[in-house]
Amino acid sequence: MLVKQCSRIKPIKRPKISVIIPCYNAENFVENALNSILEQDLKEFEAICINDGSKDETLRILNKFRRKDSRFKIINFTRNKGVSYARNIGIAKASTDYIVFLDSDDALTQEALSEFFGTFKKTNADIIISQCSINNKNAYTLKTEYLDGKCLFSPTELTDYLLTFTYGGCGGKAVNKKFLVKNRIRFEELKRSEDVLYFNKVMVLSEKIAIIDKILYQIINKNKNSRENRIDINPFTFWEAIQETKKFLVKNKLYDKYNRTFINSNIVRTVYNIYKLKDVRKISISEVKEFYIKNRMINKIIYELELFDHKNSFFYVEEYKYFVEFIVSE
Repeated sequence: MLVKQCSRIKPIKRPKISVIIPCYNAENFVENALNSILEQDLKEFEAICINDGSKDETLRILNKFRRKDSRFKIINFTRNKGVSYARNIGIAKASTDYIVFLDSDDALTQEALSEFFGTFKKTNADIIISQCSINNKNAYTLKTEYLDGKCLFSPTELTDYLLTFTYGGCGGKAVNKKFLVKNRIRFEELKRSEDVLYFNKVMVLSEKIAIIDKILYQIINKNKNSRENRIDINPFTFWEAIQETKKFLVKNKLYDKYNRTFINSNIVRTVYNIYKLKDVRKISISEVKEFYIKNRMINKIIYELELFDHKNSFFYVEEYKYFVEFIVSE
């Protein structure tokens, strides 16, 4: 794919919003991500592209965009430092108040930046969350039935569903940089699901959350090198983010307030990982269960997620019944 033809754009002194794109061995798909930024109807942006020690042609492609358009800024690491480090550097280098994260194998819809920026200006929200499509299908990543019609709210208005009404990744979200700095929120160096821990901190510490009920982000998942697509190597690394979230909630005396949404959201996450492992390794559910038992994960999950400590009415996610079936299956 070629860079979209355009004359060299004059430097824009005051971008309104920053897009942070970590890239690692992304030569086969990063042009699509960057072209989706070029096509934005809001032109006052900066795109901060972090080449995280790529061994392919990623850096050459990024430099091609930078030569064509001064709104693209390149940060190059000679060795791989990980997506958390790359995103944290991007946050530090962002010159605007508003930040959008874009994975190198995903894309923004044409109106994404103007919608995010306009909503920030109208609401002064700490975080804005939109719908996403997944592999070009409307996936409805926002579960609007949990929102009860709310488009702007505080976390205390949605304590039971705060971490459940959308997925825990960075896609389809924009955040106020001043809020991140004030609350010292950074991406932690985890083996996987670092974005889930980040997202959970943002949600419980925010004061205003805004919703845009339209698709502004396209999750495409072409990157076979992503941690999400290498679950078979370390199948239980997702659990670290769950444990760290619980520690954070307990430390900040927020666990009692948000324990219902914490537990339900992580039942969803656990079931997702069970079936992801099944599909990636091409094994049966019974074989997955044997693997979980062998690694002493079943009892750990039951204990940490308090599955026997609450009445059935406490659990509202559909995945709860799947996990119960997984536990009791032969």
